[in-house]
Formats: sequence, C-alpha cells, structure tokens
Amino acid sequence: MLVAVTIAVASIGSANALLVDQGMNTLDTDTSLQWLDLTATVGESYNSVAGGFGGYHATGYRHATVLEVAQLFTNGGMTFQNGGNFPVDFVTAKNLTLLVVSR
Repeated sequence: MLVAVTIAVASIGSANALLVDQGMNTLDTDTSLQWLDLTATVGESYNSVAGGFGGYHATGYRHATVLEVAQLFTNGGMTFQNGGNFPVDFVTAKNLTLLVVSR
C-alpha cells in the first residue's frame, strides 16, 4: 500500500528560507508552501487522500511534487552527498522530521 505523506498547499508570500512550525502545518517561507504534518495521513493511501480522506483536498491541499519535496529538504538545511542519496547532517534531518510530525 502506498502511504500519502507529502501534501502541500500554497500559502502566503515568500521570504528567505525559513521553516515555521504552525501546529498541524509547517510553513516553508521560501516556497510559500504549507506542509501538512505527516501524522495527518499516516496509514492512508494516495488514492484515499486524493479521494477525500480528511477533507484535505477540499480545503486546498494537494500532493507535493518530487521537486517540492526536494526543495523542502534543502530549505530545511539538508545537504546531500553521493548524488543526493544520503543526508550529510543527520541532526538537521532529524530536526526537519520533527517539524513535519504532530506532537
């Protein structure tokens, strides 16, 4: 089963890259995307979320593109080695992960 975990929606105007925890969302001020926390769709398939689970699509959310996810990682401070396969700084990766899950 595919799990829908990367959903985003356009938000306010852009600024220098900064990720802001907004509860159930994380705002990327560089791209003006609000990222729904991963925990909101855990266990749901892509089709389930696209088909209306949680009402996220009806309120303006959509599934993120691969390029948008890559930009989120970059704006979160992650750098990569070996052609982008492995994060260099695991502390930064951990901090980014903590931003996109509800606590």
